[in-house]
Parts: sequence; C-alpha cells; structure tokens
Amino acid sequence: MSIKLASDVDELAGNFQLFKEKPLFVAVNELAEFEGRPDAKFYDLPVDYDALFKAYDIEPTDFRELITNLKNHQDLNPYMGAELLLNFATSADLRAEYAGKIPKGTFFQLAAIGMVRTKDADGFEHVVVGERGGEGEVVWGKTDADRVDRFGTTLLGFPPGGSIKFQTEYDNGPVVDTMAEEFEEELGYFEMEVKRVIGTFEAYKPGPTGIKIICELQTDAKLEQIQSANITANSIYRALRRSGVEKDEAQQELKERRLPVNAWEHTYLCGLPNDAAWLKNYVKLCPQRFCGIGAGALLLYAMHLESERTGN
Repeated sequence: MSIKLASDVDELAGNFQLFKEKPLFVAVNELAEFEGRPDAKFYDLPVDYDALFKAYDIEPTDFRELITNLKNHQDLNPYMGAELLLNFATSADLRAEYAGKIPKGTFFQLAAIGMVRTKDADGFEHVVVGERGGEGEVVWGKTDADRVDRFGTTLLGFPPGGSIKFQTEYDNGPVVDTMAEEFEEELGYFEMEVKRVIGTFEAYKPGPTGIKIICELQTDAKLEQIQSANITANSIYRALRRSGVEKDEAQQELKERRLPVNAWEHTYLCGLPNDAAWLKNYVKLCPQRFCGIGAGALLLYAMHLESERTGN
C-alpha cells in the first residue's frame, strides 16, 4: 500500500452541519441490523467475541467493546430536532468491515472530537492540535502506509477524541461522558468543561472515517502545561514499553503519576490561534498535513467561530 495524502480539503471531509439546537440522544438497547451479521446469539451479553472473530474468519484482537451505531442516521443531516436513536454493534464487526467481510458503510458509528481552548497569558486562547501517534516501534521508528491510512498516524488531529461507547444509560449524555473520559486519558488531569456540542461532519481517508460529533471544550490549563504532561507521559510510556512492560502496566504507572494514560495517541501537541480565518486558511493551505478527522474538525470549528461572530 502507498500513502495517499490529500491535495484539497474536499478530499478529507464533507457534509458539515452546525447544530442550531442541542441534539437529543436516546439509547435503545438493541443489536444493530446489518448485512452479513453473524448469529445474534453471539451478541448476548457478555458478547462472545471469540465466536464473532471465528464467524468472520478474522484474527482475534484484545480490542473488545460495544460500539454505538446511529440507527436513524437519516435524521442527522439536516438535524431538525428528532431523537437520535443509538443501538449497538461490536469492535469485532468494525474489524470485519475493514477486512471486507461485510459491506463498507455498514455502520454509522458515532465518535466525538473535542476542540480544546486553553487559557494562556493576557487572555490569549489556543486550540490544541497534535500529531497522531500510535502503539509500537512501527510508529516510533518508521510508519507504514497502513497505519497512516487507518489511523492517520503522523498527520494532524485534535485531542481528545474517541468512539462513543454504547451504554444504556449515561451520566451526562453520550457526548459529554465521552469527552470527559477522553480528555483525562489523552491530555491530563486538568479542569475541563464541555461548552457546546457544535455539529457533525463526515470524515474521509486517511484516518478513521464516518460521522464525527464536534464539541467546544474549555480548560483552565495553559498550553504549556498540556504540552508538558504529554511529553512526560510519552517519555515514560515509551521507556516502559521498550523495556518489555505490558501496555496495561505502563498505563497504570502513568495513572499513578497522574499523567494521561493515552498520551501516546499523539506524539506531540501544539497550539493554533483561536481565530476562524486563520484556522480555515491553515487547513486549506496544507491539507496534506491533515487526516480526515483533523481537517473536518478544524473546518467545522472555524464555521462555529464565524457563526458566533456574525450571530447566524
């Protein structure tokens, strides 16, 4: 596989939508229907992941969790206030889709991305951006094309972010709960507030694809503090892993030191000016530096800033 980078932002993301009102999510405790799905009995809790991997004839992995599928995705764009119904599939189904065992576009998996505004000197605000990293020597040494294509490794994205895990109940809703968990795991133990759920876009390759929900986050941390936590955590984590320490043990060490356990997801962090025109021009001038989720998040956030400024 050769690495194909974007030459235009339209190749990275589309279907942008700003929410005019707060979206309404309702979790429906049911298995998603899709072509090529194995026997429903394998999905009875606890899910029989080994049986699913065997049914799909794919290699088993340790990534085993319920994923959130947007059942009525047709009501999302344009969003007119309908209840958005969430049901579930599994991480095994996602791998099967990637392996070509079931049709592409089978799921409307929801994931959330936070655009983090920092509090810096003289009231200046940055938006936190990072180079997407990954696990293993293949990333810390040379990066293969498959990792760039699948995860957007070495390209720019925005932490925190992650798939919305399926639950029948959420403390503060699926998006806010996801952002709270991902912020601590990727950026650190700082105060954070979800200011607003901004809207959605569809991400294209390279990197994760599908519908992404964007949130505006505010932290009391300065950019330098977030960068310091990332550098320290990455240094400790890499040293531990290279010495033979298992991933879970390395993450536990970081947790005990109150450092972000998934800092490795971004090899470095920096800040961009919190200005709509600057952000829009940046991604348009160098689309080859971005994965789909990174470019889409930045452009949607710039649209949000413009909307706030004009009142539209």
